[in-house]
Amino acid sequence: MKVRQRILFVIMLLLGIFMLYPLLFALFASLSDLGEYYQARFLPVPKEFWKHFDNYVLVFRNSRLTRSLGITLMRTVYSFFITTFTSYIGGYVFAKLKFPFKRFCFLFLITSMMIPGVALFVPNYIWLARFPLVGGNDITGNGGTGYIDNPLMLIFLSGWIQPYNIYLFRQTLYSLGNEMKEAAEVDGASLFTVMFRVYFPLCSPIVAVILLAAIVGNWSEYVGNTIYLRGRSEWWTVGNIIYGLIDEFSSIARTGGPDYPKAFATAMVSIVPPVLTYILLQRYVTEGLTAGAVKG
Repeated sequence: MKVRQRILFVIMLLLGIFMLYPLLFALFASLSDLGEYYQARFLPVPKEFWKHFDNYVLVFRNSRLTRSLGITLMRTVYSFFITTFTSYIGGYVFAKLKFPFKRFCFLFLITSMMIPGVALFVPNYIWLARFPLVGGNDITGNGGTGYIDNPLMLIFLSGWIQPYNIYLFRQTLYSLGNEMKEAAEVDGASLFTVMFRVYFPLCSPIVAVILLAAIVGNWSEYVGNTIYLRGRSEWWTVGNIIYGLIDEFSSIARTGGPDYPKAFATAMVSIVPPVLTYILLQRYVTEGLTAGAVKG
């Protein structure tokens, strides 16, 4: 048995190294100069790790990137709070309240998760482009561009209703039972007191899941900006700007030729924040995802 465990350990170690190799290559390349990069065979190991840290400094000196970082942070904070609020309200309603056709409504909500997001791009575009009395449109939604190329699109792209998050809250609240709710109501607690002071603190793992999704989703957002804000690049979030910088640094037409270390430094800027966020929230995220395993 010990021999089998050792073999499995070696296999997992090799697989881990294989999976981490691209990340290590990008990290070492971002701290190298062009000579060290082109001379590398397996990994471009720099002789002095901190000598070329200015690759990162140059990336952050770009005014487009710093502006997009602020926009991304604003959108992340907004989407996190609005998604947490609406998802918790929906989860509580389906877990603790009684109303006609509750099960049907919940199944209908869950069924909407089967629709791929890409299938909604065209109807969403038409709906937002013809939104009445916005962007030069008249009351019938004609004559202008609606919310297309409008910075307010950042709000609409934040995902107000997330069925999966509602499902996670519902399952967690369902597993907690009604004893605390009944005890709080006997003591005179109102509905909102029970919701936000009794049950909500017990749902911190689900909140961690939503926080991670908000950070990763907004940080890597690309398609939505390209479709709905294609003429307002100054309002793009960090994903589009980083892609543009990588393309700029690695372009053959660039003056002096491509500078791959700076391109890898830009790529690391896009990788590190989501990875660090996941590492910090890993324990809570695991608890939040497993909360959906409760039968009910």
